[in-house]
Amino acid sequence: MLPVVLHCLAAQTFTDFEVIVTDNTKDRSILAKNIRMVRGLGDSRFLHCNTGALGSLDCYSSAEFAVKSESNGDFICFPSDDSYYVPPFAEIMLAAAEQNRWDLVYCNMIYDTRFNGKSYAPVDVLPKLNCIDKTGFILRRSWFNGFPGKSDTGGACKADGELIESLIARGISHGKVSDFLMVHN
Repeated sequence: MLPVVLHCLAAQTFTDFEVIVTDNTKDRSILAKNIRMVRGLGDSRFLHCNTGALGSLDCYSSAEFAVKSESNGDFICFPSDDSYYVPPFAEIMLAAAEQNRWDLVYCNMIYDTRFNGKSYAPVDVLPKLNCIDKTGFILRRSWFNGFPGKSDTGGACKADGELIESLIARGISHGKVSDFLMVHN
C-alpha cells in the first residue's frame, strides 16, 4: 500500500517537508521496486532509506534510525504504508502546534475495521495507552528519544501510547485537533 501513502503525502497542502521512506525489507526484488517507486515520484522531498541493510530492524527501530540520522525537520510524523492522510493534514496539525505552542499534536482518525468484517469506524484519539497510533500525531523532533518498550510491546498501539505517556510525564505541551484527518487500516 506504499503508493497510496506516498500519494497522500505528495498531495499535502503544506509543502515544506521531507519524507524518509524507511524500508526494512531484505527481499532484493521488493527493495528495488520500492526504490523505483520513491524515485519515480521525481520529488526531492522523498528519500528512500534502506534500513534492511542495517540488520533486523522492526518498523520502530527503522523510524528511530531515520529520525536520528536522516531527518532535518522541526516536527516529525510516522506515517505507515496503511495510512491515508487528507491533503491539509500537515497544514492543520502544524498550525495548531504553532498557534497553541504545542510540541505534540494529535488528531481523530477513522479506523478501517474491514479486516474484522466491519466497516470504517471513527476513533476518538486520546494521549494514552491503546488510544493513539503513531501515524496520527506530529511531534517536535527535539522531544523524540525513541519508542520505549518497543521490543516487548504486546502491540503497536501500546508502544505508541507508551511514547506519548512518557512525553506527557516529562511535561510536553500537547493538544488535539478534533478534525478527522487520517484513515488508519
